[in-house]
Amino acid sequence: MREFTIHRSSDMPLIFKGEVLASASTFAPAKKRWTECMLYLSDSGRFVSHSTGKSKMPNEIDIVNAQAFTNVVDAVNFFRDRNGRLSWLTSQIVRGASASFPDLQDQVSERV
Repeated sequence: MREFTIHRSSDMPLIFKGEVLASASTFAPAKKRWTECMLYLSDSGRFVSHSTGKSKMPNEIDIVNAQAFTNVVDAVNFFRDRNGRLSWLTSQIVRGASASFPDLQDQVSERV
């Protein structure tokens, strides 16, 4: 297991040992701003959701958010947009994490 230190923008650093379950990014060379997301499983069994808003714009700084959760569904819900929807980026995280948690897609799907 690898040790990670996530320096959050508005909180103390989050330090843990674990592994990356999934990652996704909206980066494109022509973009001035993009988002990078990571989902980890810590060696203590907690899930860590990590999102960074990146910028190439002058006088702008990267915004880093991260939080630990006791279950994978809450960890994935961290990545939902302001309207509570799963974005394309979040769907990539779900796809990546589904390799380790096959029923995750069903757990985060909307039922009507």
